[in-house]
Amino acid sequence: MPLVVTDAHGTATLTVDQAAATLDFSLDVIGIDLDGLFDTLVEAPVGPVHLHNAPAGSNGPIMVPLALDTDTYNDTEDGFGLNVVNLAYGDAAALAGCDLSFGDFVSLLQGSAVYINIHTDAFASGELSGRVSPVPLPASAVLLIAGLGSLVTMRRGQG
Repeated sequence: MPLVVTDAHGTATLTVDQAAATLDFSLDVIGIDLDGLFDTLVEAPVGPVHLHNAPAGSNGPIMVPLALDTDTYNDTEDGFGLNVVNLAYGDAAALAGCDLSFGDFVSLLQGSAVYINIHTDAFASGELSGRVSPVPLPASAVLLIAGLGSLVTMRRGQG
């Protein structure tokens, strides 16, 4: 896929509750508003933002969709925010047709084989993306989306 040029950028945090097999996800994007998200995916159950499975430099299938919902997505002054709490991995993976177990998902996260992709009307295949990188913490696994803080310099929505 070709690289894209965008001034949009953002930051995200993914927190994994291994005991409950749930995810908390927050995302703040500047330079893309809710109206700019890819309309086809806005209407689809998978939504315009999701986690994909692929090694760096590759594109991969959706593992965890983050469906557009007025309870989770919100307009901000400069873009949009997304906040999901207690998302059951199994339900989300089933929605995406992903048959990876929660344990497999966590292993992929720990191996940095997961990226987030934000699909927009301007770039249907993805305008912003960032690799998920683990940050070890005692008693919980918090994963930060590496690169989203510097996506101004990224040029394509590819992991």
